Order: sequence, then C-alpha cells, then structure tokens
Amino acid sequence: YFREAYRGFMKMDNKTADDKLLYRLGAMTLKGIGCMTYPEKAAEYFRRSAEMNNKYALCEYGKMLTEGDVISQDVQRGIAMLKSSAELGHSAASYALGKIYLFGKGVERDTNLAREWLTISAEAGNEYAMHLLQNMDNFYQSAVNNAVLSMLFSFGRLISDDYKRKNHTRFISERNLKAAISRKKKALGLKNDHTIKQEY
Repeated sequence: YFREAYRGFMKMDNKTADDKLLYRLGAMTLKGIGCMTYPEKAAEYFRRSAEMNNKYALCEYGKMLTEGDVISQDVQRGIAMLKSSAELGHSAASYALGKIYLFGKGVERDTNLAREWLTISAEAGNEYAMHLLQNMDNFYQSAVNNAVLSMLFSFGRLISDDYKRKNHTRFISERNLKAAISRKKKALGLKNDHTIKQEY
C-alpha cells in the first residue's frame, strides 16, 4: 500500500508539487515508508516544501541544519527556520528550539530562551516540553554527567590502546633481536641452543 502511495506522490511531484505533497514525500523518504530510507533526498523534499512555508517542513529541515548529520550544518539558518515554524504554530519547532538553547547545541547555552520556547511548546500541548520544563536542571546535569563519562571512557580506551601498541612493539623488537642473534651465531658457526627458556 505504502509503495503505491509513494509512487503516486512521486508522479504528482513531477506534475504539480505543493508544500504538503513535498513534506509527505520527505517524511516517507526519511523513514523509509514505501521506499528505501534516503535522508539526503528527504532533506531536499523538506527544503522545497519549506520554501513554500510549510511549518512541518520548516521544522524538519531546520532540525537537519542545526544537527548537521544529513546535510551541512548551518545552526543559525536552522534556528531561523525553526523560529518560522514555531511562529506558524508548530509546537515541535518550539520544543526543538528549547532543547537547542537548554543544551547549548551550536549556540551559547541560554536557560531563559530555553524556558521561553519550551513554555510556548508546552502551552500548545507538547507533553515532552512540559516534562523537560519540570526537569530542566536534572536533564542538563544528566547531559553534563554523560559527557564527562564519555570523555573518561574515551581516555581509558586511548590508554589501553597505547599500552597494547607498546607491548606489541616490545614483542616485535624482542623477536627481531632474537632473529638477529640467531643469524649472527649461524654466521659464526655457533649452534643455537633452543633448550634455554627465556623469561619475559
């Protein structure tokens, strides 16, 4: 069913594209509904729909711009699109703006702006925004703790990798030294004594 719907939307796009159709194509392409998942193509549909001032596409494309995972990151342009979407009444956009300012994603952290945008979203009925507003300090502290733990874990891996590399190099050096001694003994006509056990 979804595959047929996607094909039908594609045909309509080739004839007459409107903002809602382009947004639907973007959402389906992003999630792989009726087609293969293709985030870059979805971004293009969202961009085209956003140019026609579709509040949902403005939000999706704005998030893509601020995150920079699918398309080149442009935080300021993404925030401008999210603000346009929020001004058109899309609570998910004001929620996204609240999170950006609360956690300082690509901008300086600003709890006052975060609270303002989250309040707008919560008043529009967004339960996630309500929950985040009630627990703003806890969420931020959790994010800081996770960042510190991630950094410590990465540092531990660096030390472990360095230790393994040094031991591997030591083993190779000892093996090369033994081979050189063996060649020298052979050149001098001495017999290798393999019965001597080496301690490391």
